[in-house]
Amino acid sequence: MPMLLEYFVTGVEFTESPNGKIIALGNDFGPRTVVSASKEVILAAGAINSPQILLLSGVGPKSELEALGIKVVKDHPEVGKNLQDHTLLLNNWIINDKGTRDELSHNPAFAQQQECLYNPNKAGRLSNTIAQSIGFFRLPSDDPIWSQPGIVDDCPGPNSPHFELILDDGFASTLYPEPSEGNFMTIATVNLSPSSRGSVKLGSSNPFDAPLIDLALFVKEPDLHTAVAAIKHARNFLTAPIFKDYVLGEWGSLAQAQTDEEIIQYIRNNTVSAFHPTSTLAISAKDSPEGVVNPDSTVKGIKKLRVVDASIFPLAPAAHPQIPIYAIAELASETIAGDYKLNARL
Repeated sequence: MPMLLEYFVTGVEFTESPNGKIIALGNDFGPRTVVSASKEVILAAGAINSPQILLLSGVGPKSELEALGIKVVKDHPEVGKNLQDHTLLLNNWIINDKGTRDELSHNPAFAQQQECLYNPNKAGRLSNTIAQSIGFFRLPSDDPIWSQPGIVDDCPGPNSPHFELILDDGFASTLYPEPSEGNFMTIATVNLSPSSRGSVKLGSSNPFDAPLIDLALFVKEPDLHTAVAAIKHARNFLTAPIFKDYVLGEWGSLAQAQTDEEIIQYIRNNTVSAFHPTSTLAISAKDSPEGVVNPDSTVKGIKKLRVVDASIFPLAPAAHPQIPIYAIAELASETIAGDYKLNARL
């Protein structure tokens, strides 16, 4: 079958077998094209669009679907729930260094020189990556947050990090324009093990309408506590003797955020998504009533339908998600190939 590019998937069609099992038939690409699956349907649209497609297809919380006039194929209360995302806060310091990435925008002659170095030989300043250094850190086991009633550590494991520092030699911001002069160091603080849980819902039954995404950032106390700790850790890092006379001061509203209350307000005003959404179709044990997909990535209660993307993580990986997503894809491909071989022998 040829690959179909630039088609907009509007849903998955289902039928019901004589023994009552719900079976996925194919992907509906709109009013003109329905692609039937000879073996099974695999959703890999990501942690936002995979639950959106299932909801549009009638797989999701019954009350939400009925409220939008969508026929319920399978009442799956957790579809679109459990949304997790890493947070990103870009903090800037003014530094005593004329060789930062800022010079590419401040000095046209320098920028042209670097292009001449990079284009033929991939050398010079443009060959450097963004975020040259990263560090992963845990909150201490005796941190006061863990002694508060009802607070649990949602970190995936005892050696997994709670937050990350990402260092870059230049000004970086998702909210503010680059200053016209000056040289900067950026330390991004990232929450890696969120306790807060958001959701993906439908605003209407129209597949061309964007879903309603609630990231629910900082809803739970440990997330704010971790974000404050990360900023304090970054500040402490820059007190090392090697940075004397190199770091000149903090830039923007970071400089005014000194008390915990001021730091929290700074965090709320400047934090954005790290664009790492996960867990909206969480995996669970095959016999578990919770979760949406089984360990073999099949959707619970539906035959011939799998999900293979970041939506099936039960918890957000406490790391950059690219490699864990690769791992999920490799495992799913081996499982699918194994299932097909077994069925062929039977």
